[in-house]
Amino acid sequence: YRAVLLVGDPPYYQRFGFSAEHTGALRMPGSYERERLLACEFTPGVLNGARGMISADRRRPSRFAGMIDSVVNGRIPITQPA
Repeated sequence: YRAVLLVGDPPYYQRFGFSAEHTGALRMPGSYERERLLACEFTPGVLNGARGMISADRRRPSRFAGMIDSVVNGRIPITQPA
């Protein structure tokens, strides 16, 4: 990933490099406090000019979703503890 977005407490997340500097033109569905929409760039400048509605990337399932699918479809056995 080249950047991470989150909704959180700015004073807390600033220590990890998050700020609202690049999120002013971004929107999320539902209600939220705009100053709490924070970003941290791992690739400098990747959020320059970012604007519009934030949505999940449906093209790439999460690793967790893939693991659940493997368990449900029997590709990963579930064992009982001894």
